[in-house]
Amino acid sequence: MTATSHTQLEELDSPSQVLVFARRRRADADRAEADVLVAGVSWAELRPPESIHEAAFWIGGGEEGVPLAGESAPLVAELCLAEFAAAIGRTTDSGKLLIAHGLELKYRLPRTWDRTSTDCITPDPAVPPPRRGHRRAQARRRCWRAGFRDAR
Repeated sequence: MTATSHTQLEELDSPSQVLVFARRRRADADRAEADVLVAGVSWAELRPPESIHEAAFWIGGGEEGVPLAGESAPLVAELCLAEFAAAIGRTTDSGKLLIAHGLELKYRLPRTWDRTSTDCITPDPAVPPPRRGHRRAQARRRCWRAGFRDAR
């Protein structure tokens, strides 16, 4: 029996088929993780602070815009972060971090973003592709917070 994406593990009869099955499932999971990252950025771009001023107006002010990434990245409505996190089964802080990394990649590391948001992800057995992008975004954010700026 061949190891296709709809094959059940119990149906495989050889070690090589099990490895092919595992490799394909890992690739599917990496692609799904990258898709969630892209969806998080799309969600953030669709939810600027102005998008909910009329719906969420409190005494003394409205919704605040949260700067999640460096210069040139859009502000995001704070309440919308919790909504996205709940939709993907994460805590608010975890969802906020995912969106922050995605925004940092898209607006500050566009070449890495292009590789994450397409199928041009190079395999690295130690680190799934979206996490490599997350790590680059984290390093970039630390430099940005420390006062280092691009020489562009």
